[in-house]
Amino acid sequence: DPGGQVVAGSAPGAVVPRLTTTAFRTGLSPLRRTLMRISGRVSSKQAACRRGRTVLLRRGTKTLAKTTSKADGTFGFARRTGLRGRRLSIRVEARTKTAPACIAVSSKRFLA
Repeated sequence: DPGGQVVAGSAPGAVVPRLTTTAFRTGLSPLRRTLMRISGRVSSKQAACRRGRTVLLRRGTKTLAKTTSKADGTFGFARRTGLRGRRLSIRVEARTKTAPACIAVSSKRFLA
């Protein structure tokens, strides 16, 4: 059966088209830390995997702040006084509900 598969419970002889999904690799550029902001850039060969991504600022498993990346992949968090001296990480959530699928990525822990 070219280009499809038979699904159990479907009508005899019915063929369901096979969907191929490609998940694009995502990366994080080196983070920039100033007195007022923590910022960075989501990188990917696929433009749709750079813009509109949910970016989390985390301490361990606890999410401290959440933002969305801009069209060029840049994002930023205000650097609050409670964050100074803490070990934090950045996580970009996976995107699977829209095409193309984009893989999640996390930064190494860094000192804020």
